[in-house]
Amino acid sequence: MRHEQNWRESLQVAIANPNTKFTISLDGFNGSSTYGQLMVAAQRGVTPAARATEWEIGQLYQAGRLGKATLMRRGKVIPNPFVE
Repeated sequence: MRHEQNWRESLQVAIANPNTKFTISLDGFNGSSTYGQLMVAAQRGVTPAARATEWEIGQLYQAGRLGKATLMRRGKVIPNPFVE
């Protein structure tokens, strides 16, 4: 999405659509656990210092959609600690 000029708006539209599926690669994220990696990114994602992916994760977290995302590490699906 970041290749689009209005990628932030496109993400908001995608988040609002309950049929949209999200996949997040955690490669390169800081944190000692999957939960920690996501929370560090989500918390930073709502600050002005957020990087693009952190902002995206922050938006998913605020919208309650993080638990529905598929998480990946080194090309393999990993358990999502936010699954309800």
